Amino acid sequence: MTVGNECLCGFLLNRINEYGTVIIGLKNFQRYGLLFDFVEKIARKGYIAFITNNTEPFVLPFWGTAPLFWTNPIAIGIPTNKDPIVLDMSTSERSANSIWNTKDGILEDWIYTTKTWEYTTCAADVVGIRNFWGHKWYWISLVAEVLSSIPTAGNFSFNIKNDKYWTGAFFMQ
Repeated sequence: MTVGNECLCGFLLNRINEYGTVIIGLKNFQRYGLLFDFVEKIARKGYIAFITNNTEPFVLPFWGTAPLFWTNPIAIGIPTNKDPIVLDMSTSERSANSIWNTKDGILEDWIYTTKTWEYTTCAADVVGIRNFWGHKWYWISLVAEVLSSIPTAGNFSFNIKNDKYWTGAFFMQ
């Protein structure tokens, strides 16, 4: 966990101890790939955590022809008597990090769209990917988008133009 993440988790835990429930929205927050660390740490302290964020468009909506949302990750941490239950997932077919960090830039058997809206296995050609499992996941992605933008007074993904600092992040414990 980075120093920034440690500070944010410490801040959240202090507020939880003081108020019981905490909802925080961050604006101009740099996108981050893994939310697991945040929710796991908070769940290990006995609290339920929910986090989502957005940034520039990369995911096509259901039946869409141009990217509208980010991969809009959702992470939930639930405390248990032993190890917490942790969900950290993208609302798209695949996370952006799994595309950018491929070995030799070659993607496995996934369907990705290129600038000409054809399918490719070359990570460098990817400009958009499909949302996960059709119209139902589109709505979940939309909810993550709304939570990451409206409460934070931030931007919707389709208004962010390659500027990772105009993103929003929503934390609820």
